[in-house]
Amino acid sequence: MRIRRRILRAVLLLAATVVLILAGVIWWAPPRQDKGLRDDFNDVALEQVLAFGERANSAYHDPETFRKEYGPEIEDGEFSGSGLRVYVDHNPSGKAQWVVLRGTANMQNIVDDLEFVGRDEHELGINVHSGFDAALQECLPWILQRLDKTRLTWVTGHSLGGAVAALLVVTLHHRGFNNVSGITFGQPKITDAYGANKLAHLKILRS
Repeated sequence: MRIRRRILRAVLLLAATVVLILAGVIWWAPPRQDKGLRDDFNDVALEQVLAFGERANSAYHDPETFRKEYGPEIEDGEFSGSGLRVYVDHNPSGKAQWVVLRGTANMQNIVDDLEFVGRDEHELGINVHSGFDAALQECLPWILQRLDKTRLTWVTGHSLGGAVAALLVVTLHHRGFNNVSGITFGQPKITDAYGANKLAHLKILRS
């Protein structure tokens, strides 16, 4: 009986020691320094995050259903090269104009492409994932024809569509859209550490 008690005490002591060590690691861990594509929701209202998330999710519905949910004036385009479907809501009575991007499983080969467009070659002056950049360039002229630079612009997308959405926010800002922001969901990275630092001032939140 005494042996069992000693074993139990030893086990409890070991468990307590592990908990204290972990608590110390958490306590002394330095704060995260997310730059460029932020993961911090402190400055964003929950209602706004939910609104972006609902649109990103609805992008997986067929276009007719999407228009029933958000308005008959919404335009959609499908781009065979990348597999993207893009929805643009430029209803003048709305608070903002929306761009919602939906990727497909056919885009997996884009993710697997680890090549980057060099910072000296790209208009943004950063290294950009070449697959996502090619997907954006395919649909960008169509998007630009439907947007008003002077309006508040919101961009969103999930997963592979989210990566192109983030790149779209950067590109629109670079081309003179001064009031553009985006929230993406499950988004792969689109650039390297240097590029993320360069994008630190932009309103892009990655969930």
